Amino acid sequence: MAGPTARGTTRAPAARRGVTGFTLIETLVSFLLLGLLLQGGWRILASFRTGAGHAAAQAEGVETVRTLAWILSAEVAGEDRGRHWWVEGGDSLPLRVFRGLALVEPGLPGAAELQVCYRGIRTPEPEKDSVLLLATDGWWRPSGLVSRRVLSPTCSGAGRELLGEGRTEAWVLSPPAGPGRLARVFERGSYYLSGGALRYRRGFGGRQPLTPERLLSGRFLVETGGEGALGWEVILATPAGDTAVHPWRGRVR
Repeated sequence: MAGPTARGTTRAPAARRGVTGFTLIETLVSFLLLGLLLQGGWRILASFRTGAGHAAAQAEGVETVRTLAWILSAEVAGEDRGRHWWVEGGDSLPLRVFRGLALVEPGLPGAAELQVCYRGIRTPEPEKDSVLLLATDGWWRPSGLVSRRVLSPTCSGAGRELLGEGRTEAWVLSPPAGPGRLARVFERGSYYLSGGALRYRRGFGGRQPLTPERLLSGRFLVETGGEGALGWEVILATPAGDTAVHPWRGRVR
């Protein structure tokens, strides 16, 4: 049996003698470690954000080049240099921008209107469009489109067979058109590699951007040899801190 304790003294229970509290130093060390972990986490997050930003910038740059190449190929491929397009000053490409094709239907001799089966990417607009008519003598002749009206929402006969889902229209041209076979609707415009993007201007309007403003510089050129195909070269603006310069080049066949 345990002996009596001295008067005026007590003994702590055994269950509580092993429990200790946090000291001030332990608390400070815990906060220090927590701060280091948070700082490391923010650095890792910032690194991921920087990498993601660079990847996004590179993807946008590649998409800019692809869009530029697709537009120029769609507008210029197969067209005659000097007649339908030409290069001015390196960064300017004036051209006839074709928007539709029409098959001329037989009409009455001396008729003021030209009846056609038309199909295009948009409706002809007399205020800005012209017509290139393939005459019966084999020459293409330009005329202004004075007015147009729809005769039928569909075409028939040879027009339907050749153009598919077109519509029948009556056009008035100036100068008046003689006998013809085919007609191409076009507007006059210019493409530019300026202001950081591929831009398009019709008439006296402003230059509208068609790509993101990612071009550091760019130029059009006529390749030597053969028929003188249209070439282009652009340098993309690189992400901040990256000084490497890699030109992208292309050729419209």
